Amino acid sequence: VNPATGSWYALTDPLAFDEAEAVAQGWGGHLVTIDDQAEQDWLYEAFGPNSYWIGLNDIDAEGTFVWVSGEPVTYTNWCLGEPNDYMGEDSVSMIGGAQCWNDVPGGGEGIVEIDSAPDARIEASLWWDWLSGVGFVPGGTVTVDVNGSVSSEGIDGNGGFFFNPGPDLVAGDVI
Repeated sequence: VNPATGSWYALTDPLAFDEAEAVAQGWGGHLVTIDDQAEQDWLYEAFGPNSYWIGLNDIDAEGTFVWVSGEPVTYTNWCLGEPNDYMGEDSVSMIGGAQCWNDVPGGGEGIVEIDSAPDARIEASLWWDWLSGVGFVPGGTVTVDVNGSVSSEGIDGNGGFFFNPGPDLVAGDVI
């Protein structure tokens, strides 16, 4: 999570631009919209010096670059001589080593931006009341947010709850 924007970021697998945007939408976001140099710098620090798709393109009208998110273009960071539409390039990549942008063909990983990551909600199926010795109390909801903070609703008693999500748990999963 970028503390300056409050947005959550992730990488797609290496894909063509339109495929990476489809994955981003499936995750509830878009390929990243970069609003200023501070966000550009944060992305470079977070993801390193590789090249990544960003959400800028001129697919609909050559030379008119737009963000897939629909946000206005208020900041650009083109590499020297770019954009140049060499061989009909319509999609933009953040070039890691140079820390600038280039319209490029082909494929690569995309940076996905989700405005606010939803909490992962799970149902607590067991709860031990240590004081009364009463068995397990079913029901209730435990929420684990993207920062790992845990809260619960509808669970009474004194006891403990241990949650260690695996890498395949996504927001909305019920376990």
